[in-house]
Amino acid sequence: MEPERRSAVQERFMASDTGVIVATNAFGMGVDKPDVRSVWHVAIPTSVEAYYQEAGRAGRDGMPARATMLASKADLGRLVRFNQQRAGDPELAIAHERGWRAYHAIKEFIYGTECRRRSLLDHFGDRAAGAPLGRCCDVCDLLDWLPDPETVAVRAPARGRGGDAKSAPAPAPDLSPADAPLFEALKEWRLHAAAGKPAYTVASNRTLTAIAAARPADPGALQEIHGVGPAFIERHADDVLALVAEQAGPLAA
Repeated sequence: MEPERRSAVQERFMASDTGVIVATNAFGMGVDKPDVRSVWHVAIPTSVEAYYQEAGRAGRDGMPARATMLASKADLGRLVRFNQQRAGDPELAIAHERGWRAYHAIKEFIYGTECRRRSLLDHFGDRAAGAPLGRCCDVCDLLDWLPDPETVAVRAPARGRGGDAKSAPAPAPDLSPADAPLFEALKEWRLHAAAGKPAYTVASNRTLTAIAAARPADPGALQEIHGVGPAFIERHADDVLALVAEQAGPLAA
């Protein structure tokens, strides 16, 4: 924006108690408005420290405030590329190493299944019990208006320079009657594994469908399935493979 226009927008925002402003994180960090009620991130910040500082623009008057992050795995790719640009430069070796540590920390914070508040406190070495004045976080208390990811409409993939659509995950296969019992067994297992949290935090129906259809026999084959990552393998591979093997017995007979 032109300097005059930017200044006018900022002045109106600072003088209002109902305004909304869209800005870069650098601009946002310069805002010292005590009654900001919420900070929304539309991309993953570069580190947990950056997120904490930027989210901290809200509620500086001591009143309840909300921090919301709309995270996408595409953002992780952006952070990886950003850090890879530092590789090979001796003067940036330390920054490169710190960048990877920051990347893994923010990734674990976003895709972890533990309390967000507890995760932040642990990251900064604070062992005190979290004491929210109201709702804690999306892990501890899911909001009714947050949709199940499986119900969110996905935009058509962008097209590259050559006119070809960028690669997208293949659609989940249709279940055969023989696969249906395994799918139902996986859904029952998922409910137990979620331990009271939303079931999709463990795996989506799309992923369970793919597992039931593929019937992987080992962790390597399981990890090839869309939606299954290293964390899933570490936490759930044994249980899922046991279910697959159990259902394969009667099928093979």
